Amino acid sequence: MARISGAWYVIAPVLAAFVLVALHQASPAAAGTLTGVRDYLNHQLENQTSGERHQIFFVPATNLPGSSNTVDLIFPDTPDGTWCAAAGNDLSVQGISDPEGQTESATILPGSLAAVCVQGSGSGSADTITISHVGPLVAGTKYGVTVSDGAVATLGTPTAGQGLILNLRTTNGTSTVDSLQFYASIIGSDQVVITATVVGGGPPANPTVEFRGLAAPQAAITVARDSVQVTAATAADDATFDIPLGNQPVGQHVYTVAGIDASGHPLTELTFALNLAAGNTTIITGVFLGPSIAVDKTAVKLGQPITVFGTTAPKSLVTLSIGSVHAESLNLQSNTSGFWSRAVDTTPLGVGSHSAQAQAMTSDNVISAASSSVTFAVNPLEKCDGKKSADLNCDGGVNLTDFSILLFFWKATNPTNARADINHDGSVNVVDFSIML
Repeated sequence: MARISGAWYVIAPVLAAFVLVALHQASPAAAGTLTGVRDYLNHQLENQTSGERHQIFFVPATNLPGSSNTVDLIFPDTPDGTWCAAAGNDLSVQGISDPEGQTESATILPGSLAAVCVQGSGSGSADTITISHVGPLVAGTKYGVTVSDGAVATLGTPTAGQGLILNLRTTNGTSTVDSLQFYASIIGSDQVVITATVVGGGPPANPTVEFRGLAAPQAAITVARDSVQVTAATAADDATFDIPLGNQPVGQHVYTVAGIDASGHPLTELTFALNLAAGNTTIITGVFLGPSIAVDKTAVKLGQPITVFGTTAPKSLVTLSIGSVHAESLNLQSNTSGFWSRAVDTTPLGVGSHSAQAQAMTSDNVISAASSSVTFAVNPLEKCDGKKSADLNCDGGVNLTDFSILLFFWKATNPTNARADINHDGSVNVVDFSIML
């Protein structure tokens, strides 16, 4: 969490990568102020040297006629040569209306766009992406554009750190027209990054918190603050939920979003540490509770299948990981009701205790938290496994030896050799003899 110019911006890590930014900062007196700024960085991981993509959205405050305008994304002064891992004009640039997996409903940035990445060269010179040949811009209209690596690696990221201040500006080709500084955070490992957009304003006097995301169809969702439940809701048939909480207390609080699917199995809960300021609304987006998971049996004999199943968002790719000496990773898809299942062959797993865990990803690449783990045992085959019920000594045949055993236990109740009671009625009698014949 960082605080800039009186407003809070929150990033809460939980488990595969995705968003940057949005926060107002005082801009230079000579320039208008951009609004609605977003930069959806596809990895947000440290020390990347290729494969990066920026999806930028903004609303200009000033009309810009002509076709020689530019949009510049200016990174921190140091370190140089990180955001622009290599200088070059090979960048791929294209106007867009929505980022991948999100909705902005923007106007495609006009013009015969081209982009170049310029590396900084010491104090006062920063890595900069410049999008040139931008067409006329209309004040108050939201525009979108994506910039990505071209034929060679060009874009990258620095080492993980907090408080990175970036600047987005528009120019008429010679001088700055509108600009905005905003905050970004680069993380050290591949995990889901959920952003909280803080909206300043007046009433209500107490803060508002809103959670938006995915669970499972018709899942029962609860939200707790500081371990005390404050609300409950039900996810829609498409697994989405949107839970606003008004009149929340000012200060630092821990919120937990949990869920139980329609079959009564728990989904993986997520926790968020928030610092709430009076008059602000904090919107947590991208929440995706982990799938529910269960097994049809807790123990099987070697070679018998065990079925692992659960629910998540409909039509999601589910990765099922089996933990053992011979680990397996299996891919399957949830159906239109969010249900998924897989029969797992225990032969390659071997005898012993094993665990299973699942994680889901939607068609637009939103990744869930990992599920809880379930365990099951694979037991060795015993001498009598698979033998005919009348094969009392389990030698593979029904013969005089088995008849002798039957006579030894004749009229016995609950015999010490349970196989002598072939029909399991509690007594060795003529019925068992008939079965043997």
